[in-house]
Amino acid sequence: MQCKQKTPNPAFFLILSSLLTSFNAASETLVYVGNNTDYHLQVNTVNTLGGLGTQHWKNYSQTLSPRNGDFDKVNNPVANFNRNTGLGYGKAYEFDTSITIGNKPIVLTTRLVGCSWWPCSGSSISTRIKGPDNSYQSSFTDNYNTKKFTFRLENGKYIQAQYRQYNRGTGDDRIYLTLNQDLPENYTKSSDLYNSNSLDILTYNIWMPRHAANGATDRAKEIPTHLKPFDIVVLQEAFNDEFLGNIENNLASTHPYKTGVLNKPHNQDFQDDGGVAVLSRWPIVEKEAVKYTNCPCGSFIHSEFKGVWYVKINKLGTFYHLFATHTTWNDGNNFNSSTGKQLQELKDFIQQKQIPSDQPVLIAGDLNIFEDGPGHSQLLQTLDARQPYLLNNYWLPHSHDGRLNTHVDVSETGTLDYILYSNDHLQPTRSYSNVIPMMSMQTNVRSSKYPILIGRYLSDHFAKQAHFEFTPPSSGHSDTSQPYGYYWEGNRLTPYY
Repeated sequence: MQCKQKTPNPAFFLILSSLLTSFNAASETLVYVGNNTDYHLQVNTVNTLGGLGTQHWKNYSQTLSPRNGDFDKVNNPVANFNRNTGLGYGKAYEFDTSITIGNKPIVLTTRLVGCSWWPCSGSSISTRIKGPDNSYQSSFTDNYNTKKFTFRLENGKYIQAQYRQYNRGTGDDRIYLTLNQDLPENYTKSSDLYNSNSLDILTYNIWMPRHAANGATDRAKEIPTHLKPFDIVVLQEAFNDEFLGNIENNLASTHPYKTGVLNKPHNQDFQDDGGVAVLSRWPIVEKEAVKYTNCPCGSFIHSEFKGVWYVKINKLGTFYHLFATHTTWNDGNNFNSSTGKQLQELKDFIQQKQIPSDQPVLIAGDLNIFEDGPGHSQLLQTLDARQPYLLNNYWLPHSHDGRLNTHVDVSETGTLDYILYSNDHLQPTRSYSNVIPMMSMQTNVRSSKYPILIGRYLSDHFAKQAHFEFTPPSSGHSDTSQPYGYYWEGNRLTPYY
């Protein structure tokens, strides 16, 4: 914000000069960098204009480790500028903060201008940002709007840079810049989309209660953008009908086939539904819902129904069988006996469907069993299933991570979300999985100073992706029924009649 100009009174200049040089700053600008990528970031700040002494500003040159958390977890500034001391009247100072990812530099320039006229003191502040290879460049501005742009690394990965200046209400400013790798362009390969023997599944606990008090209104508007690249999306905790409807409407053009929510009760005043929903790019030719009988439903803690959706999906003539579920929560790392019984019910349901052994059977959802805790071996044994190899297991080993995600208690860090494949059915020739900590790619601003989402994760869970490749039996699939929808013929989609 610019200084107010009045006719100067020379009698005040000596007094003001003394105050500015002796005052221990109560007003300063701090720069923070969030790293939501798998890459190390090199950060360094230099004074490029004005020659301000280093006693009035600090450069915290450093290497930022990958995945350093959400907005509230990034507490160490990369630069600090005193807004009150050492500044000449009307003199400009500029500082370039360079953030290098690979060999691509992003430069954030902070400009301070010392106040010229009494009675103002301190300085005005404005910022601008420049992307790699001059891919983006903003002008200096002192407003609180978000600036963002996307660029591409040499390995083909897309990165979004987003920054915003905040007034903290104390005379201080906080500039927050985040680099985000979790963009739809990076999730899947375009060549897999129309390959009938390749399948990309996402399971995501979206944390949408009936009575939203956790930013769900804004999160529901942004989550759909992240879901579009996948063949099949499995959602849990989609308890709020309005928010689920918003997600379904936003995906209507890419995922027109859907199950609706699991086990919706007649009266939702006192009882949650199952919160599980499946959305598909490809025709759902059969679906069936089952409610678990071993369920402590109806209590204050376990108010929701628990059960499983079965869907049979036809992707361009290849059939995939998916069981989508959300089992009962285990307190801490203790294994809940109800969860174990629900797993057995799930296995019994799979067997009852009598799915041909030459077709894939997949299981996805929040199973509420920690991967490194008691119950995990029973989970795999009961379902007679395997997990795809986790690619980014060093930086992102967990789907429920209190170290990075402010929405999660640190004591509850672990993996609860799974996509498995049945050992009794067609095995993938190649499979892998990823944890995707979906972070806001935009800012839903409700006032000029307080953004809702920048640098925030979109749920208390991270999403889990799995990629599967199958080689069909030489004799072809034993299921010869013709579902509604389309099949791939040569290089075009042909409708079934």
